[in-house]
Amino acid sequence: MSRKLGQIIAVRENTWMIRIPMGCDPQTKQRSYYNRTVHGSLRQAQKFLGKKVNELGAYIERDGAKIRLDQYLDQWLKTVKSQICSKTYEGYESLLAKYIRPSLGKRTLVGIRPLDVQGVYQAMSDRGLSPRTAQGAHWVLNAAFRQALRWEMILEVPTKGLKLPRIRRREMRVLSVEESKTFLRFALPTMYGTLAFVRIDSRQKKTPTVAWHSDHDRPIFFVELRERYVCSWCEMHDGRLILIPSHESKRRAQHVRYPAEATIVGRVTGVSMDLIEPENEARA
Repeated sequence: MSRKLGQIIAVRENTWMIRIPMGCDPQTKQRSYYNRTVHGSLRQAQKFLGKKVNELGAYIERDGAKIRLDQYLDQWLKTVKSQICSKTYEGYESLLAKYIRPSLGKRTLVGIRPLDVQGVYQAMSDRGLSPRTAQGAHWVLNAAFRQALRWEMILEVPTKGLKLPRIRRREMRVLSVEESKTFLRFALPTMYGTLAFVRIDSRQKKTPTVAWHSDHDRPIFFVELRERYVCSWCEMHDGRLILIPSHESKRRAQHVRYPAEATIVGRVTGVSMDLIEPENEARA
């Protein structure tokens, strides 16, 4: 790529827009550009442009300029399939098929810009989809782009620094006596047994990295999953939250993506059980 292909556009004093053409998308027939704002003198902007043009000279000939996002995602999914469980893989496929591929699938890999991805997330919010769904789609797409960067198919990750919909917490309210009775009848067993109420310190949400002397000292966390709540020991490993049951339990440890599939509400500091007396004792 020759030097003349780049542009330096003055935005304001000591602020310049660097613009470099990246070729034409074979599907949409639209030209794509590398754009970057540079602060400093004109000489510094020219130096940045020269360096970036040299980098992009070979870059536009890479696979990332020829392959569409749909094709790349197929390749990426084949790579990660052996590294994750089948249920997680199905979740990846579903999120990409529903929310990412229809809008961006026909675009070339290098032609996708942060504004394009941000538009997808905004469209999801406009459709009334939950913030957790948008964050889940972002987690998968971001992982795919990070791998493309490691494979040297792109120079920058277009999902970096985007604004995601916030998960709003519902205001807590106190259950009535009848609601408490209903809750107790349908409460799921936890490592404590069937719980009534738990006291939570919401300031403590980080899983510990230091060793503990005994299970009695090991912190227990209250975790919100997509369809239920659990009290469990927790560990973090490679972006996944591991829910560890009691040694006396027959349940297996559960691995979930964090924070896409789980939220640590806080550390359990107290539990309350047997709020309602058993019928045989109440009649005595």
